[in-house]
Amino acid sequence: MIIRKTRPGDLGLVAAVHARSIAESCSGHYTPAQIRAWTGVLQPAVYESAIKDKHFIVACDGDAILGLGILDLGHPEINAVYVDPDRAGQGVGGRILSELEETAEKHGFTQLTVFSTLNARHFYLKHGYRTHKPATHSLPGGLELECIEMHKRLG
Repeated sequence: MIIRKTRPGDLGLVAAVHARSIAESCSGHYTPAQIRAWTGVLQPAVYESAIKDKHFIVACDGDAILGLGILDLGHPEINAVYVDPDRAGQGVGGRILSELEETAEKHGFTQLTVFSTLNARHFYLKHGYRTHKPATHSLPGGLELECIEMHKRLG
């Protein structure tokens, strides 16, 4: 497995992995309507600005995309860590998160924020994040997703 910057040619596979991860990993915490609204916007074009404006990485095994991660370099915030459900629990998410944290430190950030999905809370706790407060994330179309604001001090 290698971790590298996302390329425009990756975006179809990234969208598919992202949607599968949400559909399979989040279904126990969110309604079918929320899952449909959330995954319905995940088309390749939605990631184009992240390639230009953020630190957007993928974990790969050959041509297969195993997971993705997005760090907002304008704010100390992780926007996404998603893993192919077939590779969950195999360290892919931890490797992606570690790479995002190292990049944040190189950019001078001393703390990171993530708005965790309800199902990912334990993943972030395991990696040193602390629960700050309940929050919501608005989807296009107005649906709200319950999430958890979490923080981690770096260094």
